[in-house]
Amino acid sequence: SARDIFRSARRWAAFRIPDAKEALRVGDALTNDIIANAELGTLTISRQSLRGQQVYYALSIECRDGGYRVAISNLR
Repeated sequence: SARDIFRSARRWAAFRIPDAKEALRVGDALTNDIIANAELGTLTISRQSLRGQQVYYALSIECRDGGYRVAISNLR
């Protein structure tokens, strides 16, 4: 059901987003939608250098009976 998918998506986000309480500010149990702001650390290794960078993004998860849709936006 959409409710089960919503709970699973919220649980996934809580364990995968470092500051989930802050990131999951918008979650609507009536519409089963979750909107999160998150960041992802990347690391590039070459023979000459080691470089880290943060990628910030917005994540929207829409839960419906039988499935869900994930949209990633505002990449920076």
